[in-house]
Amino acid sequence: MIRDTALPCPARRARRPLLTRILTWQALYRQRRRLADLDAAALRDLGISRHDAEYEAQRPFWDAPESWRR
Repeated sequence: MIRDTALPCPARRARRPLLTRILTWQALYRQRRRLADLDAAALRDLGISRHDAEYEAQRPFWDAPESWRR
């Protein structure tokens, strides 16, 4: 019997959205930690206030921006 390995099995297909969500959360967590570590000059270059940076960094990792949820 020859199996077509190009097509994912149903179990693998079902895990893909969960894996994608976990990887997105991980990336968002890292980005927010890095944002919190930026110095005043870097924040000024980005046009972000310290208050806004701290507010964003405090958000939970699962609270993704609306543009990421599509």
